[in-house]
Amino acid sequence: MATSFARGKFKQGLGDGGHRPLEIAIRRHGNFIENAPILLIVLWLLELAGTDGSWLVALGVLIVAERVTHAIGVTVSPDKPHPLRFFGAMSTVLIGATGGIALIGEALHHV
Repeated sequence: MATSFARGKFKQGLGDGGHRPLEIAIRRHGNFIENAPILLIVLWLLELAGTDGSWLVALGVLIVAERVTHAIGVTVSPDKPHPLRFFGAMSTVLIGATGGIALIGEALHHV
């Protein structure tokens, strides 16, 4: 929504038109769409593998929290490292890797 609102504000259909706030909104959106689907697929596969519901809820909450913190970090400091951005990026990697390892473990358990 933020990207759409920024596009409307700057009357920019494609690209960022040199508008820094729009460029930042586009990158926040891009980073989300690059990472969220993979994490949701991992969550779905863990559910299909029979993972306990409380673990799935906890993982889902972590996914939302890390995506929000990353977006805030990018917004607050788009040109320099920021702790929230770092936390969001590292959490994305850790959640994805942990979920992947858990899925490999489940697959090996059923072999």
